[in-house]
Amino acid sequence: MSSIACHGPANAIRGHKKRLFAQLSNCPARTNFLNNRVASTWNNLASSIVNAPSLNSFKARLDIHLAPMNTTTT
Repeated sequence: MSSIACHGPANAIRGHKKRLFAQLSNCPARTNFLNNRVASTWNNLASSIVNAPSLNSFKARLDIHLAPMNTTTT
């Protein structure tokens, strides 16, 4: 089984070093796998969010990052 983490020199990628990649497949069901759905969202996160020192600080930083997306205007 292949890893979902992207390997290579750390200076060759932008953003954080814990990037994911979506696996290519001809099977339509595989496109709904978790790593294929979240790879682009995870890769677009800032390194300060991904490299948070604890789970609670990760959640707090993620909530702040996602807050503008969750606001609705009426």
